[in-house]
Amino acid sequence: MWGHGHKGAARIRANELWKITQPLRDEITGKVTGGKTPILSDIVRYNFKYRKADIAGRLLGGKFTNYASTGGKLGNKNLPGSAKVAVAITNFGIASYGAGIKAIAEGHKSLDAVIQSVLTGRPDGLPPGYNKLADNSVTPQELELVHGLELGVSEIMTLSQVEPAPLPIKEFCAKPENINLKGLCK
Repeated sequence: MWGHGHKGAARIRANELWKITQPLRDEITGKVTGGKTPILSDIVRYNFKYRKADIAGRLLGGKFTNYASTGGKLGNKNLPGSAKVAVAITNFGIASYGAGIKAIAEGHKSLDAVIQSVLTGRPDGLPPGYNKLADNSVTPQELELVHGLELGVSEIMTLSQVEPAPLPIKEFCAKPENINLKGLCK
């Protein structure tokens, strides 16, 4: 619909986002086996101390989006709780993915900027040593937000169908499964 140029730009941004978020995906995957999420925890703690209004705006905007996308007052009465949760997770996943792409589109190349964009809606970088600016104790409110972000990242990982970046023909043909492709790799 948008043409080859825009589709190509979207793929490039999606691939860049995929590469940048590798440490975060590893952290979330490790969480399943009992690991911790220090990247997310540090950024949440910093933002709770210095950018609480941005977080509140993002969360309230998300609540309004969920309310509107489930039918407003009528939907609140008629939808089962599980449907509301599914819609909320999906909306958060889509919004988070969009916020990550926004950071890439604006030229940010760091994981911190991507997470900032997801958390606050603005892909601002973090100051050096930000993880030492916030106290080390995690409040229950911060912990709830970290769990929400973990869920959102997991949802993004599940919903994202990022294609690998195009490979040069030599590299493609060097893969064992492609060596015998007639007319292309011989």
